[in-house]
Amino acid sequence: MSVETSAPMGELALDPFAYVPGMASRINGLGGEGAPDGDYAFHTPYVVVAEGIAHFKVHFGSLKATTGTLNLRVHMLSAGEQHARLATAERIALNRLVAVNGFHQLRFEAFHGVIYALYGGIIGDTDAEASDLQVVLDRPADPNEMREVVAEARNTAFGGESLATPELVSLAPATLKTPVTQLATDLQLRGLDARQWFGGAHDRTTALTRWKSSYVVQAVRAYGFLRPGARGAGLDCEEEAIFEKLTAEGCDVDAIIPPEREALGGSGVSTRVAALDPLSPEVVNYDFLWTDGLCSRLGSAAAGVRFIEAAMAALRPGGLAVHVIDYDPSGETVGPFARGDIERICIILISRGHDVAEFRIDDRKLIVGPNGLSACGIVCRKAALIT
Repeated sequence: MSVETSAPMGELALDPFAYVPGMASRINGLGGEGAPDGDYAFHTPYVVVAEGIAHFKVHFGSLKATTGTLNLRVHMLSAGEQHARLATAERIALNRLVAVNGFHQLRFEAFHGVIYALYGGIIGDTDAEASDLQVVLDRPADPNEMREVVAEARNTAFGGESLATPELVSLAPATLKTPVTQLATDLQLRGLDARQWFGGAHDRTTALTRWKSSYVVQAVRAYGFLRPGARGAGLDCEEEAIFEKLTAEGCDVDAIIPPEREALGGSGVSTRVAALDPLSPEVVNYDFLWTDGLCSRLGSAAAGVRFIEAAMAALRPGGLAVHVIDYDPSGETVGPFARGDIERICIILISRGHDVAEFRIDDRKLIVGPNGLSACGIVCRKAALIT
């Protein structure tokens, strides 16, 4: 096997044909002199990649094609494994690739202890030809950078329920039985589920606080994460009732707080001090996480959108994120989110390969606090590794 180590900084150019030297590509003019085998177009050597989001950038020189499809696959190989796994894949019509001057990039998430290669294959017949091919990795690993805590290249063991929905936006009424992306309404609190989680002593809390707590716990339960051994993180969350309910069900929960805030008291929850904006890279390997108002405290809806996307790095592949954000019904204020901001979050997450529960926009009988703001919950799952 060909394994290529990376330079400490900057982009890394890879030999597209190093893995199978001498073999000709299905794209005329590329590769070696030997006969092409199967659908082979190119295969880079395996390389060590910096943890986090990275890209393989592909550029075909003088590409010409009217038929055929290019199948791009990122292969990953962990220490001790004999066979590579598929990290991600994309298909692009070759004539469409011609229209963008032969350039394409493939996004993937890299983990510690794993090496990666990019494979290109041809689906169907093709008349493609090119003068040359360049493949560049944008984030090679720095061999001098060592971290005590690293992200694990394995899917969460929890969460059997899918978020897949036929529509991104829906007019269907939302409930707290199976939370989706939804606004806080009074009707939802009248159901059995809300009383089940936060009845009794918690009846004295405000309706909006009860809705937020019920939404978080119900989402964790409904999607299969409220189970003994599931590891969760509350990011700068002050509502102890949520921690108490999750730990009572056997979850292993951490309260992640910024350095300027005091730890929670009396809940028996372990507290970790870590930067949240940006999120510390040491906050990793959680099966689920949640926030309550954190995104709105970042100062703008744009900053909140960036945080929600970045927070996915704290989850194991397939992990669940539940965000409760301040919602402005008027859409006039700066910090809280309006409907357009929520739709943008959903589109960004989906474009990154994650799953987002449909946004039910029914706003009849919104629960509104003294400051004129309501709340919206967002449920999303990190893209799982392909097994």
